[in-house]
Amino acid sequence: MKTEEIKPGDILYEKERKLLVKVARVDEDGVVKCSAYTDMGRIFKTVPPPYRIGTHTADAYIPATDDQRKYMERKLAVCEYVNLPKNNRMETLAYIISDLKAENIELTQRVQQLVDDYNNVVRQLNGKETHKDEDPARLLLGNMQKMRDHCDKLEKDIEQLKRQCIQLQTERNEAKTHADECELQKEELFKHIARFDNSEFLKTGDDCTHRDRLPDGAHVKVGSFICNCCRHLIKVDMFGRKCVLCAWCYDNTKAEEAQECKSTDD
Repeated sequence: MKTEEIKPGDILYEKERKLLVKVARVDEDGVVKCSAYTDMGRIFKTVPPPYRIGTHTADAYIPATDDQRKYMERKLAVCEYVNLPKNNRMETLAYIISDLKAENIELTQRVQQLVDDYNNVVRQLNGKETHKDEDPARLLLGNMQKMRDHCDKLEKDIEQLKRQCIQLQTERNEAKTHADECELQKEELFKHIARFDNSEFLKTGDDCTHRDRLPDGAHVKVGSFICNCCRHLIKVDMFGRKCVLCAWCYDNTKAEEAQECKSTDD
């Protein structure tokens, strides 16, 4: 501190000896003289005029804190109370008690503020912050609106699921139709394969043993024009000179089986 900043009655803290002092005066050499000093423990001394106690200048001191200042004032008040005549002690004691009550009220308010801050933090952490200042009807309306919005979202989800279900049913029906068509094609293919496997090769130029004779009594020749127009013909060799593949036996067997099945059903 600077010398010009120190005034009589100030309460300062001496850093080197860790003493709390009350300033009485500053001499011509800039040395601070005190009227009382304490270590805030076992030592508390008051100094009578002309206040000769003090060996340090202003730079050895710093301003006291509020707690340090209150401690010194309380000690001085008690000392004054002890040294007063009995008829003045009650008034001094009343001042001391008044100061203590004021400090107690201040501490109580501070503790209550800390409790409120703590409870506020706990409510925020637990997600249980209540809107005390809001209208209950408005809160209820807000909650109902949230529920309505949620219901609307659920209805939209349901409609979307219905559309997806219809789409899946359509795709399933299309797949089933395609599968049925494939099954029919497979059956037809198996029939063609069976017809081909059970066909016979007939030599070109031979008389056909399966067709009736021509009106003039001649036999139908294998590989002739009439033979090539026959529904039982499957294939003719590349040049039409060697043989043909004929399914007459297989076709007639299947026709007889079909006729028998029809007769049975009837």
